[in-house]
Amino acid sequence: MAAVRPELNAKHKIQALERRKLLIDALIAFIRTHPNISSEAVLRPLRNRTGLYFYDTAIIRPLWMKGKPVLRLEKYTETITSSEGYNPFDLDARMVCEDVSRMSETKLVRILNKLEKELHPDWDEDDE
Repeated sequence: MAAVRPELNAKHKIQALERRKLLIDALIAFIRTHPNISSEAVLRPLRNRTGLYFYDTAIIRPLWMKGKPVLRLEKYTETITSSEGYNPFDLDARMVCEDVSRMSETKLVRILNKLEKELHPDWDEDDE
């Protein structure tokens, strides 16, 4: 019985690593199919994954939903966690789109521009 436990433990570790790899593969595929918008973002380490960060506006966070990887677009600013009324468990307040992996670049640019105006109404075009 002792021999089975290490094998099961190893199997679980491999499965966890494979899930992480699928999340990274989803982000890579997005960057390949959205090169223009991806060039405006930087890779951002998140707790146990990597996201695509658009400066002080949004983040694309790879997640598992219904057994498959998705790329969720969320509002994200440097000061969001310290802002009044911020609730880290209120996903509806942060989420902009549940999955942007198949969204066109044109539509994503429109969404990001609208989000930037919403989050930073004092910024003008010259500040970018």
